Parts: sequence; C-alpha cells; structure tokens
Amino acid sequence: MPRYIVPDPVTQSALNVGFEIMLLGEMPRWVLHFDDAAEQMPMVACLEAALLHSRALIEFLFGRPRTDGTRHRKASDESPRRFGTSWQANNPTAFDGWLDMIDKHLVHLSMNRVGNTSTAPAHFLTDIVDGLLAEVNDFVKALERDNSGQLTQFKAALAQAKVQRMKDPRPWPSSQTS
Repeated sequence: MPRYIVPDPVTQSALNVGFEIMLLGEMPRWVLHFDDAAEQMPMVACLEAALLHSRALIEFLFGRPRTDGTRHRKASDESPRRFGTSWQANNPTAFDGWLDMIDKHLVHLSMNRVGNTSTAPAHFLTDIVDGLLAEVNDFVKALERDNSGQLTQFKAALAQAKVQRMKDPRPWPSSQTS
C-alpha cells in the first residue's frame, strides 16, 4: 500500500487558499470563451464559479463588513494571519461593493432578483479578478518579507493565476456582451 505524505494543517490550508487563487485566474477566460461562442448556460456557470471564488478570496483577505463599520470572520474561517504574516490590506473596504453585489445576485434567492433590470458595471468581472490578484500579490510579498513557511504554495498559486489571466486578458463584460 503506498504511503502518502499528508501536509500539516497550515500547509493544507495554504493549498486550499492557493486553489481558490488559481481558479480565480482561470475562470475569466472561460467566461470569455463561452460568451464568444454564444453558449449562454456554460458562460453563466463559469461566471457564477468566478464570482464564488471571488467571494471566498474577498472574505479570506478582508473578512466581511458589519453594519457598524467593523470587519469580522468566523473563528473557523481562514485568515492571512494563519500563514505567519502581519499583512493588512491597505483598503479593506475596497471590495465591499462587489461582495454585496455577489451576495445579492448569486449566493441566495431573493425576491429582489425578480424584475431587477439593473446591470453590473462594464468589465465588472475582470475588475474584481484583477483587483483581487493585485491584493494577493501584496499578500504574497508580505509572506516573503515575513519568511512564511507557506510562501512557496502561495507564490506558485499566484504565478499560475497570472498565467491563466494572460491567456485571455480581455475585459468582461465588454460593451457588446451587456
């Protein structure tokens, strides 16, 4: 029977967060691919996957906003501090509007969705993804500065995400898509 090396829990967590980072970089090109092919349902599925991975990383990097203006995480949620860094986002509220949009339109069914004809801003998906990848880049720099034991996992995930984004860096949705 083969023996497998099971990473310690912190490394497993780094690999899980790294997976989210890689998928974040991967999904926009598939949204574009299916949008170009005029295949509505696969495009919507890829868009929703991209938004779910965006939400996970927003919550990881910044926590969730509270109504009193503070931020929070559940005790069981991953946070950047788990990986040996004192990194803090320069602007932890920068993605709150996107998080609200994702919550309202994706995460739960609501009567507010019925008859809602509002549209998201042009290029919203690529704005979210590219903005999050920039934040992840800052986080990785902090891991390097702080000599984190998980630096390798995060550097690899970020590099993979950047490669995937370069495969089709067009903004989405474009004016033709909306």
